[in-house]
Amino acid sequence: CGGFAIVDECGVCGGDGSECVTGELQSMINDADCGDTVIIPEGDYEESIYIHKCITLQAEECTSDDCDGRALGYRRVKVKGSTGIDFDERNNSDCADICAHVNLEGIEFYGVSGSSDIISIDGDGDNYNVDSVNISYSILDGESTINGGLHIVSGASNANYNIDNTSFYNIENQYIIVED
Repeated sequence: CGGFAIVDECGVCGGDGSECVTGELQSMINDADCGDTVIIPEGDYEESIYIHKCITLQAEECTSDDCDGRALGYRRVKVKGSTGIDFDERNNSDCADICAHVNLEGIEFYGVSGSSDIISIDGDGDNYNVDSVNISYSILDGESTINGGLHIVSGASNANYNIDNTSFYNIENQYIIVED
């Protein structure tokens, strides 16, 4: 299942949904409806996540008075693990008429040993396409163990990708595009 799902029985990769065990972030993604904004509370999350529907993942916002010196306007949310975006891994027909985008806002993404990329996007699926991915006010840090920051696969370069106010650190290749 691309290495992103923790337990295949969750239905993310075509399982039956029984005895689903996932991390906290994956559970929030699975519970979200198409088009929802999922606000992630401040904290460190050590799990890989799989985004299989159009949603916005956003770090909890803060004002200058309660941001602990952070200038971005978001509380610190650190995700250490692989992030996969692919609408074909789960029947996305419930979202197809609503939206076809993913927004990632104010999140710090860190790579882990054994993974080749921090974020992998399969935008041109067999049945459901990711039309746009917007990454803003975020950080992608390979921690010197990851070769690629943003991996765009399967003809996904036809979609719109907007990267705004995002920094890349300790990564040999910021963007890798593979055409199938």
